[in-house]
Amino acid sequence: MGHSNQEVSMIVKIKMLTISTVLLVATLSQPAAPTVSAQTAAQTPTVLEDENPRAEPTSTLGGLSVHETQETISIQRGESTLLTYNKQSPPVPTGIDPIYARSGFLHPVKSPTGKTITATFPIDHAHQHGIFAAWVKTTYSGRQIDFWNLAERTGRVGHKRVNATFNHVAGTGFDVDLIYETAAEPIVEILNENWKVVAYPTDGSFYCFDIESQQRALTDQPLVVEKYHYGGMALRGRVEWLHAEKLVGADGGPHEVEPSDFLNDQGSGREQGNHQHTKWVSLHGEIDGKPASITVLSQADNFRAPQAARLHPTKPYFCFSPCVDGSFIIDRAHPLISRYRYLVTDTEPDPQWIEKQWQNWCGEQSIAPTKGTITFNGEPLAAANIAYYPELGGRPSYASTDEQGHYSLKLDEQTEAAKVGSGTFLISTSTYDEDSQEWSIERLPKGATEEGFSYEISPGQNVVDFHLSAQ
Repeated sequence: MGHSNQEVSMIVKIKMLTISTVLLVATLSQPAAPTVSAQTAAQTPTVLEDENPRAEPTSTLGGLSVHETQETISIQRGESTLLTYNKQSPPVPTGIDPIYARSGFLHPVKSPTGKTITATFPIDHAHQHGIFAAWVKTTYSGRQIDFWNLAERTGRVGHKRVNATFNHVAGTGFDVDLIYETAAEPIVEILNENWKVVAYPTDGSFYCFDIESQQRALTDQPLVVEKYHYGGMALRGRVEWLHAEKLVGADGGPHEVEPSDFLNDQGSGREQGNHQHTKWVSLHGEIDGKPASITVLSQADNFRAPQAARLHPTKPYFCFSPCVDGSFIIDRAHPLISRYRYLVTDTEPDPQWIEKQWQNWCGEQSIAPTKGTITFNGEPLAAANIAYYPELGGRPSYASTDEQGHYSLKLDEQTEAAKVGSGTFLISTSTYDEDSQEWSIERLPKGATEEGFSYEISPGQNVVDFHLSAQ
């Protein structure tokens, strides 16, 4: 079967800033495209070059950066915080039992306008902390262990170590280990849970980040996760989103209640959606009279997918719970690997947009070879980083230019291609010098490094050349 080789050319002149102009020349051809499974690409593990590498100081590419202190790791977009991981427990509020102290969770998680979506130490259920993971009903070596309800004093989950932080064209984030251990003597470390948290550049109207969780046994004894109506990867929303006529704080004072609800891929809300098997769940409500939402997508290859989701009848929390469908074992031969994507907006959930996001992440995707040349002030631009970010968010295709300024985009180390569809190119020349511990001066205008160039990858061979100049 023959292929169409119609060529399309375009020249776009864009005023980037008052002091800089960028000229973009793009040429592409359109034969038929191969396809790749998005869920297969999502399984590519992050390779850690060093034992405990840390990200370099803030990179300008995409405007994302990662920052680590003794207490936390945070990811920022410009000056705004997307999310914070707690290496240590935040201070326990007055009036709450210190038994509820916990580390190893995300809070706060914020919307693009800076609204806090999550809660920690909520006055109704102090053991729920932002985005967290735990099992409720488990058996280990004859012992009944509850990792979720800390007041039971049988099990705990907490931060163990930071393996890496990173900030590169494939995403900005961190790699950490958490420990599941008994709270009563004899203390036994039962599971290691590895989290890879990766945030991706977007157009700014929403935030997008992934959590890949790998739970692995640390002993020769299996952990049996029993059938139960909740437990797993959980999300706790704002205290003000409780369904209650009135809300009394730990200090005895009143708190304002704001409306909230759930929505899943079947169009179900809080009551009907409980324990439905679903691809995604959105928690949404009002903050100061304006809408906000956080949606969690469950990867298509997750254990027992589409997983059952526990939607609480009155509280702003839910979790994906494979234990709803029966017991299972985590042992040395059977780790539990799960992937979830989070979308945070300042709008009510849009089911069609969310479904496109899920298909973009999990469905069969058309890809196309994409290459080209980059010049700057008429000369080949060597050692430049170029990335193509899909309009819907998520992992980009990326490449570096050679001495002649040539590049060929890669989805991963094995696949030289980019996803077909609309997106944005970002280009940067800034590199990090290990000796001076400083970034080199960025030679390109912010229009190339942060604002980028809108483009649509077409089926077939794409040739996209960039001729940049600062005037």
